[in-house]
Amino acid sequence: MAAEFLRRGHNVVVNGRRQELTDKAAADLNSRDFSGAAFAVSADVAKPDHVESLWSAAVQRFGRVDIWINNAGLINRYRPVGDLSVIEIAGVVDANVTGTILCSNVAIREMGRQAVIDGLRGAIYNFEGFGSDGMTRPGMSVYGTTKRAITYFTKSLVKELKGSGVIAGFIQPGIVITDLGLGEAADQPAAVLRREKKFITMFGDPVEPVAAYIAQHVLDNRVSGARINWLTLPKLIWRLLTAKLIARDPFTDAGIK
Repeated sequence: MAAEFLRRGHNVVVNGRRQELTDKAAADLNSRDFSGAAFAVSADVAKPDHVESLWSAAVQRFGRVDIWINNAGLINRYRPVGDLSVIEIAGVVDANVTGTILCSNVAIREMGRQAVIDGLRGAIYNFEGFGSDGMTRPGMSVYGTTKRAITYFTKSLVKELKGSGVIAGFIQPGIVITDLGLGEAADQPAAVLRREKKFITMFGDPVEPVAAYIAQHVLDNRVSGARINWLTLPKLIWRLLTAKLIARDPFTDAGIK
């Protein structure tokens, strides 16, 4: 997503908890032929002082923040909640829920002080995921609960921000083949892996087209409460109907054998 914003001429701040990896990501982005510039800031979004520093560093570098995207997230192991450690549970909740709330708190307060440009003081987008629509699945109770919470939280923000010049929106990326989603693959039984791979082959997508779609729609949107949804219902139905007719290999497209 950072690359897609840069490709469109916008400056981007990339954040991660480990400075060396964040610096590496920014250096890679800046080595490409983009007109925008990438800047790396290390911060743990579940820590209030880190979030404050993240905002301050971004403003010091670029003058203001027009778009804030809460994308940081962790997924728990696909296990019943009773089999998860307290540390793992707390980590997922802290990153997915506490981090989103703390970041929104800072962004809303600081954006409210910014001048209006093109009708807005700023925009905040929160990532939804499995569980946002209330769907449940064994082994996903903690992660799904956090994403359900994000949907509620964002709906509330839309109402709270009415008339403020700051808008809030939802990003629903669908089933994207990323390290987050594939991290547990090696730990699953063979039968589960086969079932999961079949499902992802039908509905999953590599990162690049999804990121391009999201970035452009974020830039185009001026309405609070907008849901930027990659895997729409018509697209879902089309893939179901054509599953046996059109060969899809999103794993190869994503560079994974």
